[in-house]
Amino acid sequence: MRPHISLDVRDVSRSVVFYEKVFGVKPQKQVADYAKFDLRAPALNFSLVSSTGEVSAVDHLGIVRSKRSRNRGMEDPLAT
Repeated sequence: MRPHISLDVRDVSRSVVFYEKVFGVKPQKQVADYAKFDLRAPALNFSLVSSTGEVSAVDHLGIVRSKRSRNRGMEDPLAT
């Protein structure tokens, strides 16, 4: 089983740049109004969908890195 998260965004291209840094991979599929990251670790189907209206509200989503990866000197992909 693998969760699926789909977020409405105003600009798919800009959002893809951000999530490429978060996940460390490029999307498996990307067109002007849609992008899909099919991740193995964490097991997640993550998509971005263009919204011309109001963007959906989400209270929060989190990505937790293990202490082991932080202790190995893993760089913060969002630092730049």
